[in-house]
Amino acid sequence: KQSFAGDLSSQGIRLEHVSFSYPSGKEILRDISLHVPPEEIAVISGESGIGKTTLLYTASSLLRAATGSVERPQRCGFVFQDDRLLPWRNCSDNVALPLRYNSVSAASAASAAGAASFAAYLLDLVGLSNQAREFPDALSGGMKKRLCFARCFARFPEAIFLDEPFSGLHADARRRLWKLFFRLLELHRVPALIVTHFPEEVPPSDRCRFYTLSTLVDRGHLHKERQQLEADPRFHKYSTIS
Repeated sequence: KQSFAGDLSSQGIRLEHVSFSYPSGKEILRDISLHVPPEEIAVISGESGIGKTTLLYTASSLLRAATGSVERPQRCGFVFQDDRLLPWRNCSDNVALPLRYNSVSAASAASAAGAASFAAYLLDLVGLSNQAREFPDALSGGMKKRLCFARCFARFPEAIFLDEPFSGLHADARRRLWKLFFRLLELHRVPALIVTHFPEEVPPSDRCRFYTLSTLVDRGHLHKERQQLEADPRFHKYSTIS
């Protein structure tokens, strides 16, 4: 597989009959199955509050499924709705954090010429070389997202999860950031699970599969609402569901 990180796991992301409820008893997901093969990208859309973020957090094991099974590679990268950058660290240090906190072996870090060197390489990839010593508060919204991309890939992730990463940005900024993200994925080909309100903005790719998460009435359970994940053919002719 092509990657600036060398060998990668051949494992994809798989959910089998997954359900999730919060401690209050509110059921968010019921009997959801999804398979994202290695190097492929699943794009999930749906109405606000439908459970998209819960699905992503469950798939990444940030939340534990109540029933069913979840399989994913061990090392994952994330880009969240909020930036989660450390304001007291400069851009270079923010990117280098995953390298310094157990995400890669000493040998991998050495092969990347050290954390600072690899951070500089990633900052160059996302167009922030001149901002390496600046702090996050000095960056625009789009630049912060590019910084988040660099930090995400600094984990040498074997799978990537994006949770509505471009909320609050204008359409042109979102278009440029999607283009950048897909360019990075070509350099580091891993499975990705993306939640977005704007699936039509995702660049066309044979690697993408589009899904909608919708609410149905389960008449077998006293008209209880349940979630259904289904292929959405509106955006790409290759849409499938596993």
